[in-house]
Amino acid sequence: MTRGQQTIFIVDRDSALRDSLKFALETEGFIVHVCRTGDDLKAHPFLTCGQCAVVEHMPPRVDGLAIVADLKSRGRDLPVILVTDRVTPQLRDTAKAAGVRHIVEKPLIDGSLNDHLTAILRNNQTT
Repeated sequence: MTRGQQTIFIVDRDSALRDSLKFALETEGFIVHVCRTGDDLKAHPFLTCGQCAVVEHMPPRVDGLAIVADLKSRGRDLPVILVTDRVTPQLRDTAKAAGVRHIVEKPLIDGSLNDHLTAILRNNQTT
């Protein structure tokens, strides 16, 4: 599967961040869909095509961990990278137990998000 066939979802309340991530990932060759809320993600018509979701820890209405739990309860084991303003040991433990693959701390300036995406997508190809 080429990057052009790999679909990533971004869930974040900040439209500037959503748009900049979308632009950056599309320049890398990914198909990117943006959502403001977890409800938008759940209702997205292309959700079943996704290979990964980048989900804000605290988007409007429902937190990112609840979004992960809801996806799993619907039988959708979409790999999730959680983006947060502050990583704590408790959040790491809770996120790991929920099935979050990686946590990335804002601001997203060090390239770790791209590194984690690459690792997840590479693992998806080999499984």
